[in-house]
Amino acid sequence: GVVGQMFLALLAALAVFTSWKWQAAPRPAEHPSAAFDRSLSAWVTLLLVVQLVFGAIQRHVAGGLHIHITLAVIVILAAITLGVRLWGIYTASPFLQRIGTALISVASLQLLLGIAALIATGASAGILPQPAYSYIIATLHQTVGAALLALTVFAAVWIHKLAGAQTIKPS
Repeated sequence: GVVGQMFLALLAALAVFTSWKWQAAPRPAEHPSAAFDRSLSAWVTLLLVVQLVFGAIQRHVAGGLHIHITLAVIVILAAITLGVRLWGIYTASPFLQRIGTALISVASLQLLLGIAALIATGASAGILPQPAYSYIIATLHQTVGAALLALTVFAAVWIHKLAGAQTIKPS
């Protein structure tokens, strides 16, 4: 599950880099918040990858639930923070604002699916075979998690382009 989601994230970045919109987008002056948002998007992406690993551990060995839930809360808060920043700060870039809105929506959906997955697996504990709804909810949770990772990568590369790239100044 982790390799597949990492491959999806790579494809998201490649789709951006090879799009006509990327090629045509002008490089604006550095936005005052760009450095922080570049760092935040990198951290959110890294946290999502770590969360994927803990999710896989939880799913396959049924251990580490507390760590998984704690990290999930941190990841959701960080993703929503990034989304709110993109939506609220970059008023000159409606495209970044739409990415921010998508991040908020997908992260919120992921939170709801995570809660539903906990309830479904807890409600069906000890029942063999597991009811179909528990598999459906878990699969939706994993799928939306992959979409959130791809969207975060998408946001990270567009922040670099549309918020102005950091330049190295000669001393």
